[in-house]
Amino acid sequence: GSQERAAGVASMRKVAAHSGKREAGPAGGSASRLVEAVLLIAVAATPLALAPGLLPGYDVTPKLAILYVAAAMLLLYSGRWWPAAASFWRAPPGRLLYLLLLAQAVSLLLSAAFSHDPVLAVGGTTWRRLGVLTQIVILFLVAVLAAQVYIRRSFAGRVLVAIEICAAIAGIYGILQYLGWDPLLPPQLYTTRFTGDVIRPPSTLRHAIYFANFLIPAILIAGSLAINEARPAWRWFHAGVLSIAAAALVLTGTRSAILGLMAGGLLLGLIEARRIGTKRMLAYAGVCALVGAALLGLLALSPAGQSFRIRLTQWAQDTRGGTRLMVWRDSWPLIGHHWLTGIGPETFAGEFRGLQSLQLSRAYPDHYHEDPHNLMIGAAVSQGVAGFALLSGMIALGLVCAYRCVRRTLPAGAMLVAALVAMTISEQFAPLTIVNLLYFCLTIALAAALASPAASHPTIVGPRPVARVLQSLAALSIVAAAGLYVVPDALLATAQHRIARGDVRGARESYRSAVRFPFPADSLRFSQQMASAARSLPAPWRQEALAAAREASAEAERCGEQRFSALYQSAALAVIAGDFGNAEAKLRAAADAAPWWYRAHAMLAQVLWLTGRSPEAEREAALALECAGSQEPKVRATLDGARVEAAHRAAAP
Repeated sequence: GSQERAAGVASMRKVAAHSGKREAGPAGGSASRLVEAVLLIAVAATPLALAPGLLPGYDVTPKLAILYVAAAMLLLYSGRWWPAAASFWRAPPGRLLYLLLLAQAVSLLLSAAFSHDPVLAVGGTTWRRLGVLTQIVILFLVAVLAAQVYIRRSFAGRVLVAIEICAAIAGIYGILQYLGWDPLLPPQLYTTRFTGDVIRPPSTLRHAIYFANFLIPAILIAGSLAINEARPAWRWFHAGVLSIAAAALVLTGTRSAILGLMAGGLLLGLIEARRIGTKRMLAYAGVCALVGAALLGLLALSPAGQSFRIRLTQWAQDTRGGTRLMVWRDSWPLIGHHWLTGIGPETFAGEFRGLQSLQLSRAYPDHYHEDPHNLMIGAAVSQGVAGFALLSGMIALGLVCAYRCVRRTLPAGAMLVAALVAMTISEQFAPLTIVNLLYFCLTIALAAALASPAASHPTIVGPRPVARVLQSLAALSIVAAAGLYVVPDALLATAQHRIARGDVRGARESYRSAVRFPFPADSLRFSQQMASAARSLPAPWRQEALAAAREASAEAERCGEQRFSALYQSAALAVIAGDFGNAEAKLRAAADAAPWWYRAHAMLAQVLWLTGRSPEAEREAALALECAGSQEPKVRATLDGARVEAAHRAAAP
């Protein structure tokens, strides 16, 4: 009835109060404002952080730095949020959330301790940096945010609006990228060739898949707030965010995100229909459907829709979703062999390559499988059965708490249920990133906090001198940990700039400084860049550049996620130097690390022909052709040329 709808609108205003008065209480004032400001910056600024041209990890390192600095500030001022966390602990949903977060942190540490590469598991790969340390920082921030929402419900509304603003900015940038205007990134980074150029905008999140998954919760939040907002200006704001984010998501051409959004949108509509009335909900859905159909039709028929049309063709031709089904199947041996603690976070690429099947290798001979592209399988592979169980428990807790919000007629409940379901579905086809993990856990934290009984405001007590010293040390440790990522990345950027200027010696010194830090640097990329630059250098500098390339590839063999590629790079450099014995050893090691990788076998066959061992070379050549798949004609031509050249050399006097 009308009373129930009025109560729902009033409840939504409490949750999504954008400029309302703060609740009074001992925990209010500047102390609470500082904690909230730090959390809002972490939530809204992290997805947008980008440093193109300044850092090799232009899209990852800035995001990581913001999260680490935010965590350090919260540690430094822990007295301002600790009473709220203690109060949240006394609520059953809060206690269960905190126990799951603590158990997840312990599981991550154990999986890294028993990993074959603990440094990589803790520090993370160069493309994602989602190792144990970063994941624990995210869990910590989420725990503090849940406590703050628990004692100050209106803060949830500010978090939701911050997410909307962030999504609108990223969405506008993504749309502009699709339309061909990008002042920050070269379009080559997100343009692929498939019977024409296909542009899939990544906005500030490196890849279209990561961008689309980030937009999912923002779209559902904006849709829910637009339905329940009574003030016209704010309703238009939410509708605008919804339109921008939805358009940007469609332009990414990401099937998994569209599937997740459809499921979440349907769930949101069903829940809201029970609360505000079926006719009203059908009217909203009809308007959205008509506008969406009109825009899609315009896109499909206009010249600007070329990339979208080509992407639809790709969908029709790739009904199995690319490599995913084969990767999921081939991942089961890793789970079976490491079921207790897993292989460790961020170690999938190297471990999987040793178990990858011939069928997958032939189907996608040049594809690099950096992740299972499945949320649940990824947890099971990296952390074993405990990781799978803990992740399932967190999802279940979020859904139960969100459903409790629905039962209490809180409009936030519908959006939380829908967002969590949509993200869970979408993440079954994509790897986790820093931003996606942050927003996934944030949704669960909001559900747990809003489902808990209202709390009284705890009194903030100033820390004792000893506690203040410990807080300062903890904060400095987190900042130092961020420096372990930022400083090496800056040194590698300096090395790249020096390579471009032809300063081989300076580039080598910058690289050596970067690899002194404990976490893996992108040594393989530096080796490839230095070897490429050596081609155009004079003889003395060419030899120094090749020596630097060999040094970097050796480092990549020792510490990095692509050891098989580093071995191949070292072999190629050994061939250039005429050291065929070392090249053979490196190639055999690469073949052991990646048994069905055609490149290692093809180069090994060429080395064996050059050293006069034709029978062995023929066996390796046959194996290379067996693994090459679609690359077989090219590999066959290369091997035939190498065979003829070796025969000429053997016949020469």
